Amino acid sequence: ALDHELVAVPEPIADLTEAAARARVLEWNGEELPERTVLLTFDDGPHPGFTPAILDILKEQDVHAVFFHIGRNLGDVSRGVATPGHNQSIVSGLLLEGHAVGNHSFTHPVLPRLDSQNIAREIADTETLIEAMVPEGRGRTGGFRPPYGARDDKVLAQTDLHHLRSVVWNIDSEDWADPLPQSIAHRVVQEAEKAGRGIILMHDIHARTVEALPIAIRELKSRGFQFARWNGQKLVVDPVSGAGPPL
Repeated sequence: ALDHELVAVPEPIADLTEAAARARVLEWNGEELPERTVLLTFDDGPHPGFTPAILDILKEQDVHAVFFHIGRNLGDVSRGVATPGHNQSIVSGLLLEGHAVGNHSFTHPVLPRLDSQNIAREIADTETLIEAMVPEGRGRTGGFRPPYGARDDKVLAQTDLHHLRSVVWNIDSEDWADPLPQSIAHRVVQEAEKAGRGIILMHDIHARTVEALPIAIRELKSRGFQFARWNGQKLVVDPVSGAGPPL
């Protein structure tokens, strides 16, 4: 973890360029999944009301997901020491149900606008909380989702230097902007059909997402889509195991 009172020593430019290049090669955007396979992902939580509601739907539908958490919703970090907050029980619950967690920065800024030191702090503080709250194993994805999908060489370099993989998406529910659950679900299904496979972006901080989710899942299933999950080492097709490159 990064100590707030220490000044980071800048990495040589060549090293940062190489790190960014590695991150670009390793980045996931949904195209890596098998045909007719989707991975559900939720950003910006955990939320004390909507995340548990989404967990209930996923359990009922027998589908798993990856939750990219914002650090300040997990707790606090002071001088490299994590203090989990009141959402710890939600994180424990989603882990017990077989879901997994990823890093979504600490405060959800537009990371390319920051310098490398502050980008590193955004990543490292959230990772410190994840390490404190998520036991080693299937619950940790090692994935980092840059807020708004905004990443440049600085962001990608820090992702690589923190031994994380950049994970974006190619199926956008636009649930943050669309107030109509039926419209959100329709968009997810249509985008999935268009792409043929992919990573679905949703947010576990909106009531409309809770309403749209079961509609989208049922329709995707009816059209023959399979759902992937993270098993601690790689993505597999749920419920039938299927090979996928490690995330």
